[in-house]
Amino acid sequence: MENDAGDREGTDAAEIGHDALASLSTLETDLSRSAMAGSICSQYFNLFIDISDSFLSQCLVQGSMPPPYKFGVAAYDTLSASAQLSACIERAERWVSTCWHGSLSRAALTASPSPCIFRAVSVLDALLSPTPGASRDASITEAYKWVAIATAAQLAIHKEGEAGNVDGVGAQSQLRGVALVSWQKAKELVFRNIAATGSFRLALSLVFFGDIIPPNSSTIEEDKEDRAFAFCEGIKRLRALCLQTRSDIEAQKDVGSTPRSTSFNTTSGGKRYHIPNLPPEANQLILELVGALEWLVSLYNTIAIGTSYGKICPFPLEAEDDEPTISSGMESPASSNIIDDDTLSPLLAWRCPQEIENSIVARVQQGGSSFIEFWKNNVHESEAVLYAGRLFVSLSILLWRSLARFTIGAAAVDTGNAKYSDIDRDYTAMIDLIELWRTHFGKVDLHTKLCLQQSDREVWRMSAFCSVDTDFAILLFYNVAQRLEKRLVQLPSVPAKERLSSSIRSTRARRSTQRLAFSDEINNPSTPPDAKHASEMTLGLNTCLRGLLGLRDNLFMAPGTAQVNN
Repeated sequence: MENDAGDREGTDAAEIGHDALASLSTLETDLSRSAMAGSICSQYFNLFIDISDSFLSQCLVQGSMPPPYKFGVAAYDTLSASAQLSACIERAERWVSTCWHGSLSRAALTASPSPCIFRAVSVLDALLSPTPGASRDASITEAYKWVAIATAAQLAIHKEGEAGNVDGVGAQSQLRGVALVSWQKAKELVFRNIAATGSFRLALSLVFFGDIIPPNSSTIEEDKEDRAFAFCEGIKRLRALCLQTRSDIEAQKDVGSTPRSTSFNTTSGGKRYHIPNLPPEANQLILELVGALEWLVSLYNTIAIGTSYGKICPFPLEAEDDEPTISSGMESPASSNIIDDDTLSPLLAWRCPQEIENSIVARVQQGGSSFIEFWKNNVHESEAVLYAGRLFVSLSILLWRSLARFTIGAAAVDTGNAKYSDIDRDYTAMIDLIELWRTHFGKVDLHTKLCLQQSDREVWRMSAFCSVDTDFAILLFYNVAQRLEKRLVQLPSVPAKERLSSSIRSTRARRSTQRLAFSDEINNPSTPPDAKHASEMTLGLNTCLRGLLGLRDNLFMAPGTAQVNN
């Protein structure tokens, strides 16, 4: 009996020990999975910063933006040095640090990738938005983080046909799983925080989330609707927040030189937007950040209009044209020296879109040789080449804006509300911009593509955006023009319609020739440089390499739109 008892005790002890080891093993497995998941999420967020944020930041600094801007998103560097704003800056940096585990030093934009746009919206939230509480703040930041991860996860997916073996198929399946889970998580967090109408971070999260193509799932149609709603809502919110910030800073200026604290409604929801006491130089830097976000809104809005043939239109461009100037008694730049006055941001005075667009055209026309020739002669001067490239980014954005106007005008023909003279004007303006682009940017031939592979990565991305995305806008324009030409033949003859038809017919041969050239440039993009180095940043999944290849195979600003239908 004693032996039996001893045996049972030994067996029980062994079972307890086995259970303990099993529990320990499970705990270690869970911890390992958690650590691996956290590390993978960090890698994807880093990929988003490296590919999306850092590139978009180059589109939102001096050169890429209209001439009055001196800083754009780079204004954060100067603003963050203000002792008066130290508490707000620390708050913004805490939000950034929960997502970004890289260096928190604010180096120059070209020095190393960093979350420049995320910092911009974070500091605006810290300075201006209602204080929702620590838990809501954390949730909004988490929403932005998962939107970034979902964006990068989509870029990391190879095309299905490129999986050459069983291991490749398995890896592809794993990547698609990550893309689906991260998209669902991003969706849940974005809509959970939808009531945060005064948050710049949430508004930008909505825009970026709406720019992601939903992964295939059982709820794909619902997901597409959610994506479209998020995109349009984010664009409208971000635009409204920027306009309201401008309005309040203008109100401070009208009172006098003494800074004051004011507040106003952010949305119809009735929440209050608080403007703290700030010196004029700080207000001007805030306006630089706001202007950068407005330029981003304009870019996304016009690309959405152009790529959807007018079916998606968060807000029409005439809303910008009809927008009253903030200071009604202020003279235009042509009749005053207000642009040279450093005490006031010219962006408060210069609100006419046509004047801004004319200034961009004039700036490009002042250049000497084409960008391609300039780059070839200064291939080792990355900063000089980047600045020259930024000038053409602004012209590229101008082309997208012009395309959006023409697309909306052409779509009105089918509704019976067409203004033929306006469409004719927009058509001619687009033709002139294309000629300006081809003359001053230059042609990207095979030799140029080979040289670009040896360039600094930022230079490659700038050039790729300028050539590929702009070529795509031009091809879309040719498609709309071709459709419009066929439609006009079916309509009753009126003088204005006949003049428009004549304008389109007169350029038909040139459009056909250029269409072939632009299509060739899109179909044969240059390979991204340093792809091998990028893959070394990953956990064996080649995430960054896949991301760079995905970026090459998709348009920079219009993911999922790989070709133009004939």
